Amino acid sequence: IKTITTKVHSAALALLAEQRDVLEPLCQDIQVDWAKVRAQLESDVDVFEKSINAIGQSEIQNIETTLRQKMYARIESGIDNKEVQPLFEQALESESKSLEKRVQDKMTRKLDEFGTTVSERLQRFTERVDELQSANRGMNASSFGKSLKFDFKFGNGINYVGLVSSLVGGVLMFWNPAGWVLLSIGALTAVVGLAKAVWGLFDDDFKKNEQRKAVTKNLSQLKQSMMDEFKKASSMAVKEITQKTQQLQAEVEASVEQTKTISSELKHVAVKLQHLSTSIN
Repeated sequence: IKTITTKVHSAALALLAEQRDVLEPLCQDIQVDWAKVRAQLESDVDVFEKSINAIGQSEIQNIETTLRQKMYARIESGIDNKEVQPLFEQALESESKSLEKRVQDKMTRKLDEFGTTVSERLQRFTERVDELQSANRGMNASSFGKSLKFDFKFGNGINYVGLVSSLVGGVLMFWNPAGWVLLSIGALTAVVGLAKAVWGLFDDDFKKNEQRKAVTKNLSQLKQSMMDEFKKASSMAVKEITQKTQQLQAEVEASVEQTKTISSELKHVAVKLQHLSTSIN
């Protein structure tokens, strides 16, 4: 009985040492590393949001400049007041398709870049976990502990690359900007007032000046309306990517919490063994 008691007691001490010297430090290191990765992922979402907003602002500024140049050229060539608004809307419709395609292409590239960044961060984290396990086991494990195998496979075989690809694809489904420029046409106002139109019959320079003023006014309103419509579309994409990223974080978080559970359970077993060795005496 004494021999059995000694063996049980020794096993309990060895398990406690393994938990204290290997698992506990490993858990702490993994949690510290994951906190950094989680902060980086949150920063990645912020960077993505700023990037697509910059795309929208730049492209809307470009279409404003293009429309101004086209309309001023037509005004300079001489057009009736009643032609200004239809020509303006035609020019807008013509430019809107290429604008939407450029924004869509740039949005897709930004999403691909985001997906690559997230995949690489998660891959580096899992590699870091492997390094920590090897380092902790090599430096701290007792001869008894070396016979134990603690292999933390994060995500229980979850395919992070597949999840990130799904994230990117899901956001693209939510990003559906077709027609968002044309929705802005509602912001246009009557281009030239009737009284000014009559006066313009007698003064060609005055008429052109009033037409340019009207175009400038409408461009300002159109720009703001386009920004509003773009923000509606982009906010849906950002909301979706935030939710998907949080789901991804939750998957990894569950694996990180597993390390704490294993360490706690091992300590619990060791304490029970100690009690058992005492009761045998």
